[in-house]
Amino acid sequence: MDLDASGIGGAVSRRFIAAMLAVLLAGVSVLAYTFRQRVDTVAQWNRQVELANAEADHIRRITDPVAKKNFPEFAALREKWLPLLQNPDLLRPATAAPATATVSVGAH
Repeated sequence: MDLDASGIGGAVSRRFIAAMLAVLLAGVSVLAYTFRQRVDTVAQWNRQVELANAEADHIRRITDPVAKKNFPEFAALREKWLPLLQNPDLLRPATAAPATATVSVGAH
């Protein structure tokens, strides 16, 4: 059965209109699904970034040597080694001794 079109296109079949509506609905469904997946992916990405930042803050907190200054053993070690770490020239001898060593070889 044809519908009369009083314009340029002529008659259009109802079957063609139904097929076009089905294709249009399928396209809308695919776009809706795609946009929903995109929104879910962005939400999951933001959650992962939030968790990674929280873990990085936790690692910084537990490995920060300045935060350990309240521990007596850490304070003692810091007092002992800090001057050497700040000035490594203290570890070098003032006059370099010759690198030769005498070895006595003899029978006992």
